[in-house]
Amino acid sequence: MAVVMWSIYPTPRPVEEPTFTPTPEKQGLAYDDQPATSTDHIAKANSNQSPQNEGSGTAPPPEKTVVMVYDGNGQIVLTQRGRLEGVDDLPPDLRESVEQALATRRLPPSAGLTRWYSGASNMRGALNLNSQNTFAPLAPTDVVLETDRPTFRWGALDAAQDYTVTVYDGNGQVATSGPVTGTEWTTPNSLARGITYSWQISALKGGEKVVSPQPPLPEARFRILDQPAMIMLAKLRETVGNSHLVMGVFYWKHGLIAESQREFEALSKANPKSSVVKALLANIRSFRPG
Repeated sequence: MAVVMWSIYPTPRPVEEPTFTPTPEKQGLAYDDQPATSTDHIAKANSNQSPQNEGSGTAPPPEKTVVMVYDGNGQIVLTQRGRLEGVDDLPPDLRESVEQALATRRLPPSAGLTRWYSGASNMRGALNLNSQNTFAPLAPTDVVLETDRPTFRWGALDAAQDYTVTVYDGNGQVATSGPVTGTEWTTPNSLARGITYSWQISALKGGEKVVSPQPPLPEARFRILDQPAMIMLAKLRETVGNSHLVMGVFYWKHGLIAESQREFEALSKANPKSSVVKALLANIRSFRPG
């Protein structure tokens, strides 16, 4: 009698290909325009560091993200409760300012310009720039400067022989250039920090002295960043200097307008579809420091 034996082999199963979920940028979505989603990185941190709820055996649910921007080497998140995540070691007032900027999509008036801003940054608008009447201070006007040795620039006066810059504080003259033939001069000596200054440019033309600005034009004023802010700035550069968002908000708060705009322009390049960043950058650009 013959015995027939056979073996049954399992049907081969297809190999599952790994799935890939595109990032918001790959999907063409604006990071802050997405529906609120759980912050996975916060949830992971909570699971590793936070104890479970007593009696329930489960960790509290993570907060949801309402704004997320790519900044520096990582991400900065504003949660549904208005809490900033992704950046540490910020002074409380600066942290609150960053949170408010992301939540409202606006920057409040710069505290660094409060009480001394003169409106001289609009001086060129008061002049007819299509005529020869462009003789006026151009910079610095209505800004705070990090350097204590500012460079002064002014519009030329036709047929002027030379120019003289004079700088004043609340008590009188503190610096003068003496006669110069160009339209730019840098003070060789440091000006005191935390002080608001005004300056005039005078031109010698046909043996007569012409001074600008004069009423009804406002004074050309500027301020040198005070020493406490300089110390904070140095610390921020060491700890979060790669955060365009944080540095931009700091500069804005302290009246360093050009520096703030530079940081937000860099942030916009990293977040080209973010409506929040676009709104903040437009807010800054609407301010004309001269």
